[in-house]
Amino acid sequence: MEIVKVPVEQLVLDPDNARKGDVTSILDSLREFGQHRALVVQRSTNRVVVGNHTLKAAKMLGWTEVDVYFVDDDDTKAIRRGIADNATGDLATWDLDQLGMLVAQVGDDIPGLDTSLLKSAELGTEDLLDEEEEPAYPIVAQLSESYHCAIIFATNDIDWAFLCTALQLNREKSYKNTHIGQSHVLGAEQFGVLWRQRGGEREPQNTDS
Repeated sequence: MEIVKVPVEQLVLDPDNARKGDVTSILDSLREFGQHRALVVQRSTNRVVVGNHTLKAAKMLGWTEVDVYFVDDDDTKAIRRGIADNATGDLATWDLDQLGMLVAQVGDDIPGLDTSLLKSAELGTEDLLDEEEEPAYPIVAQLSESYHCAIIFATNDIDWAFLCTALQLNREKSYKNTHIGQSHVLGAEQFGVLWRQRGGEREPQNTDS
């Protein structure tokens, strides 16, 4: 299997990709470990068959080239290959006891690691739905509480990854349930710190948002 270096601008993201990956986690992984898995690309079109989110993350990091394995798939085979790659990966499971021992050795700040798995290992179960946790930040105001909010939304994965990186966003818990959701909250004080670090000309007013 021949792997070659290819400029990122020559590669085409698959517009019909059915997979919705976590670009931010992939970005963190590339930053720490580099690329350890080649993108699979259809030779005739330069379209990415496997690794669309890796390519997005590489662009976010300013990489100019990535490792690529070219395949001579027709369109049907390329679609089947992409679906099979994602589907077979989804079939994998964790040995939670072993995972817990490994993480104890190296720390739990591993890109892409779902920390609920660690709690599963500690509790001996994967069912955490009945666990009650305090929310890290209030996403929905409770009685007698008031918040002033500004909403920023991204129209694509690359912009979303940029916002998560630039604003150091983390998934936050909601008052409505104990799951970690896709909502993110950044307090005004922390935003002010980031604003000043990035050379903002005007410091935002500190509020209780």
